[in-house]
Amino acid sequence: MTRRPPIPGYLLVTLFAFLETGAFVGLLVPGETVVILGGAVAGQGETSVILTIALVWAAAFAGDTVSFFIGRKLGRGFVIEHGPRFRVTPERFEQVEAYFAKYGGATILIGRFIGIVRALAPFVAGTSGMRYRAMVPYSILGTGLWAGTFTVLGFVASRSLNAVVEASETASFWFAVVVGTIVAIFLAVRFLRVAENRVRAVEGMERRPALLPLLVF
Repeated sequence: MTRRPPIPGYLLVTLFAFLETGAFVGLLVPGETVVILGGAVAGQGETSVILTIALVWAAAFAGDTVSFFIGRKLGRGFVIEHGPRFRVTPERFEQVEAYFAKYGGATILIGRFIGIVRALAPFVAGTSGMRYRAMVPYSILGTGLWAGTFTVLGFVASRSLNAVVEASETASFWFAVVVGTIVAIFLAVRFLRVAENRVRAVEGMERRPALLPLLVF
C-alpha cells in the first residue's frame, strides 16, 4: 500500500507559524502549540523534524515581515485614530515609539517567547518607524530559536504532549517574569543615574510613609 505524503501536516504547521504574527492569530491561538504538535508528528516518524523546523522558521519570519509592513502601511495615524478604543492613547504610543527606538531589537527577539508580545511586536515595530533592516537580524534569530525549541520539544516528548504543553507555558511565564525583572532593574538604574531623578524619587518617597524603608535602603 502506497503511503500518502505528509503534505497536510507540513502545511498546517507552516500556516499557523505564519499566521501567528502575520495575521495576529497568536492573540487567539498560541502558535507554539501547533509547532509542538508538528514536532510530535515528526517524533512519530510521519514527517521530518529538520524540514519541520525549516518550514516553521521560514513561515514565522515571513509572518514577522508581513506584520511589520502592515504596521508601516497603516502608520502611526491609524494607531492614533483607533488606539484609544484599546486604551492606546497618543501619549502611550509615543512612549512605545521611544522604547522601540532604543530596545526594538530586544523586543522582537525576547518577545518571540511571550504570547501577546510575539503576536504584536512586529506590527508595533512597523508603526513606530523602526527600520526593517534593523528588525531582520533579531527576527531571524528569534524565529529560529522559537522554531527549533518548540519543534524539538514536541519531537522529544511526543508521547506526553499534555505535559509538554503545560511545561512550555510554565517556562514561557517564568521566562517573561525573569526578563521583565531584569529590564525593570536596568531601567531603574538608568533613571537613578541622573541626579535630578534621584532627588525627585527621594521627595516622592518622603511623602509616602510606606516607602520609608525603601528610602533608607
